[in-house]
Amino acid sequence: MKERYDNLDGLRALSCLCIIAMHIAANATYELGTVGSQIVASWTHFVPLFLMISGFGMFCGYYEWFKSGSIDLNSFYSKRYKKLLPFFITLILLDILMERSLSHVIEGITEATLVFGLLPNNQPDVIGVCWTLGVIFLFYMLFPFIVYLCWSKKRAWITFGISIALSLFCSFYYFTDKFVIEGFTARHNFLYCAPFFVGGGYCLPQQRCYQGLCAAI
Repeated sequence: MKERYDNLDGLRALSCLCIIAMHIAANATYELGTVGSQIVASWTHFVPLFLMISGFGMFCGYYEWFKSGSIDLNSFYSKRYKKLLPFFITLILLDILMERSLSHVIEGITEATLVFGLLPNNQPDVIGVCWTLGVIFLFYMLFPFIVYLCWSKKRAWITFGISIALSLFCSFYYFTDKFVIEGFTARHNFLYCAPFFVGGGYCLPQQRCYQGLCAAI
């Protein structure tokens, strides 16, 4: 039987609630006061925590399986789709029915594939906050390659260091008007978020997650 990290489930729930509260405050007219508004606005930093928890759960659940070659890729990706698609597609259909525009149909179909994180500008309008799902699903897609990059302790730390460097390059070089459009959001890009996945999954909590341990994601 697989063990669960109940404390991580708690952190995941806390992250979700704080992120929801932050979005409600940003799009509503509630009077929270100066201090309250600043505190709620700062809860956007729970997004990186959520990404780190996702990385930790994937490494603990599947790292050893991929290394040993005992994973069934069909089951691995089918599980991801089965857990994410039903509720997500329901939201997309509701949005399309409400907006009734060709652009929302195109974006909705694209989002339903869950591969919209590959778009050069991952800023969808249909479910605007779903950019995180696009980034996380891209992490799922690349996970076999990430296992290869983190095959040993030394290689994992090198990968973590390179991911930080690439994230910094994105911040001060690639995410300028030379490469991206006005209004581009850095954290919607996988390379920018990569240190959270790699650090949370392998380098920071422990050096090796063993087969059978899984935070259910």
